[in-house]
Amino acid sequence: MRQWALTAFLLFSVERQASAQDELSLSDVLQARSYAMGGAFRAAGAGIDAIEGSPASIAASRRYQVQLGGGWDFTSHFGSASAGVIDSTDPGLAAGMVYHIATLGRGDNHRIFHLTSLALALPISDAFALAISGHYVVESGLRSANAVTGDAGLMIRPVSFLSFAVTAHNLVDIRNADVTRYYSVGSALLLGPFNFSADLKSDLGLTSRQLAFGLGAEFVLGITAFRGGYARNNRTQSSYLSGGLGLFGDGAGLDIGYRQEVGGTHSRLLSLSFQIRN
Repeated sequence: MRQWALTAFLLFSVERQASAQDELSLSDVLQARSYAMGGAFRAAGAGIDAIEGSPASIAASRRYQVQLGGGWDFTSHFGSASAGVIDSTDPGLAAGMVYHIATLGRGDNHRIFHLTSLALALPISDAFALAISGHYVVESGLRSANAVTGDAGLMIRPVSFLSFAVTAHNLVDIRNADVTRYYSVGSALLLGPFNFSADLKSDLGLTSRQLAFGLGAEFVLGITAFRGGYARNNRTQSSYLSGGLGLFGDGAGLDIGYRQEVGGTHSRLLSLSFQIRN
């Protein structure tokens, strides 16, 4: 009986661990445009996702931007709401701040996050920028956290239509499985109405094959942007197809993004965001 009990306990632990790994993570908290572009957004600096995804890219263009957004996954019940602002009107320093509340996991794996981030970017020239950011993480549920960590990154723009962003994330180890250290590289190609982007993430602090990548494309026609993308996460063995629209008016815009998992749990995520930009 003791052997059977031990075996059942081990099977339960493995199943619970696998279930937790299959869930969406805190890095899945994005805005509608980024979801639609396959999660490939880091080198473009187009929205408040840049504050945490690639802080150096908030200096990519001169603007004052306020953005509100949220998303909901109908399968996993993952949800988030965000509010943020970017001010890069000063040519000497760009700054951004964002707040998220997110719910992750179900049952015993359920967690609630409050994440506040502040980023500062210093444009050295039109072709190069450095940045740091800080994150205040509060988590309750399966795990608990009340800690501060941060990122450091750079952006390189060798020509006006091509940019790269490199970022080291969560450099301060807060000993939390939901907030691990990882590294990202992003690239963006801007060719008039056509925009293409690609991102790669690697979590070197875990076991092998901790890679995720995303590919995205955007076509702007008048006041409408048509978007599509593909993403792959080797940790969870998940693949996603995505798409969306952006509508722009006088200083304001509305983005809609949808992401569908291919295989696996067939998760379905819908996201909306609204922005005011000057």
